[in-house]
Amino acid sequence: MSTSAAYLRAIMALLARQAVPVGELEKLVAPTAKRQKLRAAYNLCDGERQQSDIAKAVGLDPGNFSKALKKWESAGIIVRTPNPMHVYPLPEEK
Repeated sequence: MSTSAAYLRAIMALLARQAVPVGELEKLVAPTAKRQKLRAAYNLCDGERQQSDIAKAVGLDPGNFSKALKKWESAGIIVRTPNPMHVYPLPEEK
């Protein structure tokens, strides 16, 4: 990743944290019983992996993961560049 790309990601994460606090982001990412898998999938959306690779890595059905990505994209917490990229990763659960 180039220096300018790293700076852009840092700026995007800073602005996103102000617009969508961590607690609200968690509710948008994983409101269902598949919470752990959705959180893991969201955090893997770093712009480097393809959608199918993310679904496979966490054991989610590709169709269901596609629906989750569409919801996240419409909520403004995922950008497709062309691979899915989160606005900022969720912290590890305690």
